[in-house]
Amino acid sequence: KSLPVGKNKTKDFAYTTDVTRSIDFVTDVNGKKGPNSETRENKYYDIRNFKLAQFSDGCTGETGSYGCIKMAGAASNWSPVNCSLSASGTDDYRNYCGPNPSGWSTDYWAGAKKLCAEAGMQLFASSNLYSAWKRGEYSTELASVGSNYSWTGLENPDKRYAQAVNFNSGAVGHYSKGSGGNIAVLCRGQ
Repeated sequence: KSLPVGKNKTKDFAYTTDVTRSIDFVTDVNGKKGPNSETRENKYYDIRNFKLAQFSDGCTGETGSYGCIKMAGAASNWSPVNCSLSASGTDDYRNYCGPNPSGWSTDYWAGAKKLCAEAGMQLFASSNLYSAWKRGEYSTELASVGSNYSWTGLENPDKRYAQAVNFNSGAVGHYSKGSGGNIAVLCRGQ
């Protein structure tokens, strides 16, 4: 089906489970005010296709001792970013691969950072989520991630690995960014 994405403009969306699983809504973020265009230089501006609901005021998720979790991304329900040198000219490479990129063509940790950033959030910097979870905090959000692991915002010095929390044991492990598709994403409000 086609959805309006500006004056006399439409965009086709294939309404299948695989496609719509990651789409929450499409919205014009400033009403009748211009420019009423979906993209400019391959970036969404006035009209946005959100994968996740974005909230700007207050905490709309669960609040615990380590801040507010506004969103949880289930494992394998988001895309990795190409952080190989061949992708160095892309916006994703510049914005999410960092000054010393991992070199992975499928960098799941960079994809996790992108997922949070697109929703106006960030990865947890702390691995203390396990302690909060044991106290009963964040139970609803953690139950929805579909994985026993979640990325943290902590990267290893060699850039090819990053840290994730195991909610079964509380252990913080070092996982390859290139094969971390089974690790979920928890984002917190900034």
